[in-house]
Amino acid sequence: MGILATSKLKPSKTIYVPTLILSVTLFILGQVLFVNTFKLFEPQIDGIFFQITEHNATLKTSIIFSFLLFVIPVFIVLTWRLAHITSFRKKIASALFILIFITIGIFMRHQEVKTYFTTVVRPALLTKDKTSITYPIDPINFVYYMLAGLITGCVLTFVFFRQRTKYNT
Repeated sequence: MGILATSKLKPSKTIYVPTLILSVTLFILGQVLFVNTFKLFEPQIDGIFFQITEHNATLKTSIIFSFLLFVIPVFIVLTWRLAHITSFRKKIASALFILIFITIGIFMRHQEVKTYFTTVVRPALLTKDKTSITYPIDPINFVYYMLAGLITGCVLTFVFFRQRTKYNT
């Protein structure tokens, strides 16, 4: 009986294994779908075709992107732990809240790229002779905006969803 009792995880600790499995799965998907994912994030601008590239850096953008995907579930669970969010409804709402902020970060970067290429690059590079160009782009800033959305979402989730305890004085 002692062996069975010590091998069981506490119910509150059982979330860690699925979180780790989800994180590893997202990391692998980030590596496999890196280019296709960022083709979706890049704006559609007449005459400009984006070619997703990675600069030769110590850490490639695909690794940073995959690592960010890895830490999203981990940060969500850590936020639940630190904010003492125990209600299933609050967990779902807080996870969606964080994902909304990540989406807002992606959208903001998308709009910046669209505005820049529509107002600056397209008028400067497209002439009567040249009606389209292929533009190599490293989407590292999209990853940074996603990270900013993740951090903002986690902080605001902590503030708005945390379990407020009353202390006896």
